[in-house]
Amino acid sequence: MPTFATNGIVKAEDLNQLRDGVNFLNTGLPHCYARQALNTTTVQQNTWTTIAFDTVEVDADNGLDSQGTYHCGTTGWYYIVGNITWPWLNPSSGNRGTRLVLNTTAVVGTSILPAAPSIVHGGEVNILLHMMNGDQMQVQGFQDQNSTMNTILNYQPFNSQTRSETTYMSLLLIKAG
Repeated sequence: MPTFATNGIVKAEDLNQLRDGVNFLNTGLPHCYARQALNTTTVQQNTWTTIAFDTVEVDADNGLDSQGTYHCGTTGWYYIVGNITWPWLNPSSGNRGTRLVLNTTAVVGTSILPAAPSIVHGGEVNILLHMMNGDQMQVQGFQDQNSTMNTILNYQPFNSQTRSETTYMSLLLIKAG
């Protein structure tokens, strides 16, 4: 917010600051929602792997690259959600993991889903996190059951049943600064 002179005189540059703030709010807060609709990501066994997204529903700051990395363009507090939908393997003997990575450091709140007799799930992580202009955010997946495992596009545990669950990343600026 602008600070006006103590003598009460408002200058053109003061009004420009107000105009710029209103324009920022009118264009909508920076946000991004991307998902896998056409292509899966192959996750090697025992290796955290960055998830790539082929469908971008919205990316107000044009921050998402083709490798699945979001490049923050506005400093502030973001609500971030990452979800990975894994295939149903029965029986299952391995774990699945979902985590958010800020720059090169895993963010607190990794989701590890343990092996189960019939594993049907997606792993989701969400957090309120302060990001700086230039920071990079990724969703990464992990599995230790097979030599490779693909994320899945449409969760379908039984014949003739389809659901719209998919792997995605969502970022929404809550408060700038």
